[in-house]
Order: sequence, then C-alpha cells, then structure tokens
Amino acid sequence: MNIILMGTSRVGKTMLSNMIASKIKGYGKISIDALKISFKECFPELGVGFNKEDVNVKQFPNFVEKYFDICSYKDNENGVFYMVDGGGLPNDFALKFKNKPNTLVVFLGKSKISTQKYFKQIRKYEKCYDYGGWTKRLDDNTLRSWCESWIRHSKTNEQFCKDNNLIYLDTSVNQKQVLKEFAKKLKNKEF
Repeated sequence: MNIILMGTSRVGKTMLSNMIASKIKGYGKISIDALKISFKECFPELGVGFNKEDVNVKQFPNFVEKYFDICSYKDNENGVFYMVDGGGLPNDFALKFKNKPNTLVVFLGKSKISTQKYFKQIRKYEKCYDYGGWTKRLDDNTLRSWCESWIRHSKTNEQFCKDNNLIYLDTSVNQKQVLKEFAKKLKNKEF
C-alpha cells in the first residue's frame, strides 16, 4: 500500500517513513524536503522552495502528484510501494489520493499539547543529533512562535481528517509509541 504522510513540521513524518522503510519490506521513500532542496540548489531558476514567495510553490504539488503516479504505477504491480513524506503540501493534495487504489493518506500532528511542551520536545530532539535540523538555528522565541502555529495547523488538519474520513495520528504524547503502533498495523495489513 502506498502512503502519503502529511502534516506540519516536527510531528514525526520522517521518523515514521524511516521506521516503515526499515521494518517493512518493499517500501521506497519520496521526501518532499529532499525534492525541494534539490530543485532549489540545482535549478534555482525554477523557483521551487520552502517559502510562499517562491514562484512555483503552487505548482510543486502537481509535480509531486505526477512523480508519485509515475513511480508507483508499474512498481505496485511488482510489490514495491512508496511513501511520500509530505510536509508543506496543501491539504487538498491529500484529497487527490484519498480514493486511489492501494493508497493510504495519513496526517500527523500535535493537537493536544501546549506550546511550551512542544518547544521542549523539539529542543530535546535536537540534542540527539549533531546537526539538529533546521529548528536548531532558531532562537527560543521564534521556535515558540512556530510551535504555536504548528499546533493551530495540527488542529485544522485534525478537523480536515474528520471531515474527509482520513487518518489522523496525534503525536503529542508518546510519539514513538504512536508511530510504532501505526507501523505495526500497516505491517499486519490492517488498513
């Protein structure tokens, strides 16, 4: 089954996609961040990037949809499936995949957490890695502001999932356990 993982930053999308790729045979991974960075560095004239001001930010989801369709079309017949680690894609992108065969759309978010707790989770996570990710470069006040925004977006995404009968995983508490349980259900073909 192909999987589209969506949601805000620092909610566990990449962690879940890595978990699935390492534990369940037959999964390839398409990282939206890696695609955007590659376009930005190799073809800056295309205007693909992470900011709303980037020229082709609205066209990029169409590229991802086509790329995913091409990758998955033949490979699914051979037992190879793909995950799209889809941070920064608009919610209506998910609806394009909702009724595609062998495709599961999953949103991750942190709807039930305080800004301060979210902030502390991120700072703790950053200490586990030498590079720490892009949030490590943010000062505390800026990161708290981002956390507030991500919580708001997570709540919006949770409601979007309820309205559109999509899966929403709240990773506010026990993130690794929530992700492990989802991966186990996926491995057992419970979806």
